[in-house]
Amino acid sequence: MTNAINTALLQWIAAGDDPNSWALLAGSVFALWGSALCAAAVLWAGWHARAERPYLAAVVAGAAPATLLSPLIATWLAAAS
Repeated sequence: MTNAINTALLQWIAAGDDPNSWALLAGSVFALWGSALCAAAVLWAGWHARAERPYLAAVVAGAAPATLLSPLIATWLAAAS
């Protein structure tokens, strides 16, 4: 049962050989604007939930180096293989 669900989800995410226009649009929006949408959500949460600001600061402290280092790591891994 779990394998069938995983297969169905993978096929839905992959959009098949002839993806629908909404699937392409959703994928493009998430690929191009996903980071900005996440940053906006963190800022909104920090503005409205002041008690959660230390946790949000920890998220930003972890996300910022990961965002900056991931292209370097990808380049290094591509060169190593």
